[in-house]
Amino acid sequence: MTQSSAGYMRLPLFVQETLYSKNKAKRQFVTRTLGLTFAFNVLWFLSLEGKVTPEEMNVTIGKLGVYMLLAELCLTSLLWLFCTHLRQWPRRIALAAVPLNLYLWYLYDHGNILMSHGAFNMLIFFMIGVPLNLVIATLYLWHRSAGSWRAFGYQFLFVWAFIFTWNFFSMRRSYRLLDVGFWELTGNSGCAAGDVAGHCRPDQCVWDKPYPWIDLLAVPQNFFLGPMTCPKLDHFSATIDPATNILTVVGCPATETTYLDSYFSETRLETFRGPAVSYLPNTETWGYEDKEDNLLAPYNNFQRKVLTYVEGNSHAYPQGGLDIGDTQTVLVRCGLLEPKLVYRVKSLDAPAPPTAKAPVVVEEKGQDGELNVVFVFLDAVSRRHFFRKMQKTVKTMERFAKPGVVDTPDESPVLHQFFRYHAIGLNTGPNTRALWSDIPSNDKETGATPIWEDFHKDGYVTGRMDGVCEDWNAFYNTAHFPTKELKTVPAAVSHEMIAFSCLPPYLPVGKGFAGNFAGSTSMKAHCLSGQHIGWHMLDWLDIFVKEYYEKKSKFFVTGVFLEGHEGSTEVIKTLDDRLSAFLDPSTSNLDYNNTAVFVQADHGLHMGLNYIFFDNGHVEEVQPFSGVILPAWYTRKHGDRIKDNQDRLVTAHDFWATMQGMRGAAKARKSTAGGRDLVREDVGDRSCETLGIDPEACRCNVKGQSG
Repeated sequence: MTQSSAGYMRLPLFVQETLYSKNKAKRQFVTRTLGLTFAFNVLWFLSLEGKVTPEEMNVTIGKLGVYMLLAELCLTSLLWLFCTHLRQWPRRIALAAVPLNLYLWYLYDHGNILMSHGAFNMLIFFMIGVPLNLVIATLYLWHRSAGSWRAFGYQFLFVWAFIFTWNFFSMRRSYRLLDVGFWELTGNSGCAAGDVAGHCRPDQCVWDKPYPWIDLLAVPQNFFLGPMTCPKLDHFSATIDPATNILTVVGCPATETTYLDSYFSETRLETFRGPAVSYLPNTETWGYEDKEDNLLAPYNNFQRKVLTYVEGNSHAYPQGGLDIGDTQTVLVRCGLLEPKLVYRVKSLDAPAPPTAKAPVVVEEKGQDGELNVVFVFLDAVSRRHFFRKMQKTVKTMERFAKPGVVDTPDESPVLHQFFRYHAIGLNTGPNTRALWSDIPSNDKETGATPIWEDFHKDGYVTGRMDGVCEDWNAFYNTAHFPTKELKTVPAAVSHEMIAFSCLPPYLPVGKGFAGNFAGSTSMKAHCLSGQHIGWHMLDWLDIFVKEYYEKKSKFFVTGVFLEGHEGSTEVIKTLDDRLSAFLDPSTSNLDYNNTAVFVQADHGLHMGLNYIFFDNGHVEEVQPFSGVILPAWYTRKHGDRIKDNQDRLVTAHDFWATMQGMRGAAKARKSTAGGRDLVREDVGDRSCETLGIDPEACRCNVKGQSG
């Protein structure tokens, strides 16, 4: 017996019989099956390559996308090989082996981080594979029903011609819209959309313009997750009287049995007769130990501390009302229903500035140009994507006045857009460190005072609300955090509404359960207590501004929204109706005559199909959205410089400097990273090189140059 024969003898008997069969088709079937299976598993393994930094992943992601696409084609070929070449029972067995293979890979790597991203790979795999196989199945059944290849060919050519024509004109429109902003203006405020796209001034950089192929996708990328709505929670109601601190619950019977179960185990902690109330902590004075979080730890430490507090501060609700004291946020429990989130903004006295005996209030047109500031921060939303998904908000914002219109009344709000706003990094870290603390992108170690602390020291009431269970100072600005050994620290912000975003079921306990389908980066609707998280946040911001307008106190408040930071690009749409109402002067609590409103992102999306497979995704990643609404009197006071600055290359450092100016020129700190106050200063000609943007990441270049 030869060595080759001995090798074959070691194979299972059915494989020997198949390989030596006289039936050539069977031999080819087995060879193809083994080859495709081997190729799929090798390609999948290669696609799991991890990286430490976003910059490293940015270089590698195109290659990983090719591996995933080839693996997709291998598995699709394998599926249809089984469907067309096997009889009933063998086909069922073979098809059952496919999900088993995928499940084994999921067990091997189901992470959601750069070093371990198997769950994200699996998500992209299904987002491509399900539509692809539906198309193939349609073509297969269509061919069979046509009766002949000739008839199928004629029908197919007719349909293809229609689809091609439709997509051709759709792509022409999408390509044109890459340059278009509010009021159909393009890269210069004097250029209409019909002009040469933003090239009116040769001294300005021009964005790269790869085709946005993703716009041809006919269905939402998260179509398989169902409607983007939140289940209503209207079986009972609860309100807080701001004057008396009394919480009143209506609609939950006193005979209802309500359970308090541990978030961390299956332990039942307490049983109540009637409603129960759990207090959420005020976290303004929490020390680093309670707020820090290690990405490699099995639990989010901040969430663990919040939920431990909730478990230890839950009480029976006395009929007639409960005095909650200084607590700002509670969970009201009733039977087995999801708890209801109830919140308020308990009015505080503004902190006294160091040089003043009493807090200063904002006058009708400010003092030395001082303004209230409301900052709506949209994580990972590009300029183009804002116009794709937030169409109602776009229409609302277009009702504000255009910059530079001579007869605009002084008290009218004017909308400013920044066509050449360029991210300085590839993720939240460097961009928010620049936006909040003016830290250069090449400085990854030091910390600096966040902008809200500057306003706080000046006597402004300050507020922070984050839709992610994470303290920015502890996570991104660690070196600035007060002495890390202290359990409590002096409050550097008046109101901190973050603890609510740590609550299940919005954020399940344990990092292995968050990711693509739960938490702040979920592709599903971000729901808590019968409402979108983003709607809760805008409700809270509405309460905040109303409260302090009535007190005539100066304020600075931010809301950080994560709806844009997910792989399907669809969840951001859930904000549209509520953000439109929040900004609309006819429904809003905002007083635009003494308030600056920023609606702004830090960068575009760095995940999903567009980013992985198309260059347009990489351009949009560094092309964040920005819209700034200012009273006309404020910009006129400084010569309407901001109108020309809209067309200049700007970064987060410039918006930091602009917010500094809103404290008043005498108090504003100067940027050490080249930031300019876009209202008070002329920006002038710039380039990525002069702004410290990595040439490899620069996608806006002066004509004749390249990054």
